[in-house]
Amino acid sequence: MASLNGNQINQTYQGLVKFIDNGNVAASAKELTDGQGNSIGILVSSTGNTTISGDLTVQGTIDATGANKIAFFYADQASFPSATNYHGAIAHSHADGKMYYAHAGAWVELANASDVTSITVDDVTIEITGTEISVKDDSISFAKLTTDFKTSNAVTPSAGAAALDFTSSQVFTVTMTEDTTFSFSNDEIGMVKDLILTGEFVPTFPAGVNTITGTYDGTVSNFIQIVKTGASEYWLSISKAQ
Repeated sequence: MASLNGNQINQTYQGLVKFIDNGNVAASAKELTDGQGNSIGILVSSTGNTTISGDLTVQGTIDATGANKIAFFYADQASFPSATNYHGAIAHSHADGKMYYAHAGAWVELANASDVTSITVDDVTIEITGTEISVKDDSISFAKLTTDFKTSNAVTPSAGAAALDFTSSQVFTVTMTEDTTFSFSNDEIGMVKDLILTGEFVPTFPAGVNTITGTYDGTVSNFIQIVKTGASEYWLSISKAQ
């Protein structure tokens, strides 16, 4: 470490650091020079602003807050630094118009939004065309359907009432122990639900239900299919095993 102790001024002057105007630090950035006026390439101010005209090599961590602006610009991929030495770095290749990140000793390309035409998540493929997003044909298997398309729910009537939540199951089984009034909820146009109904009592369905075929027979199990076709409009068919 350099020291001024025991040295004459003519021995230390050249290595001293001063401002280019030989004045004090100020709010406006001023350049630092050595004792002979040779530029160091660093400008500082009393507000803490620092400008470095050359390269800055940091061995430790850069801890910065605020609206940081750092360009990761390179003319092309050949100009990138070592992906091994700079693992985790990012770089922009101007020639390709692409961004890359360094991982496992290689520069890995990041896709532009225009490059992404489909995404597969959990075996379901989503296609992207411009601003349109859709599910790829035949990409949804039965296993991916929600519970309201592939489960059965045993509904127990209470006080002569039975509620069928269309989003809870595909098939409902109900055994009546008295005359029962049915209600539907969370039903949307186009939904088709199956009801297995038994019990020698009278079922009453919501207003707007149109029975198109069959009659209820409480001595056997009845397969009843309900289709919602409009606001408060349903079509109902009743079948029985032969």
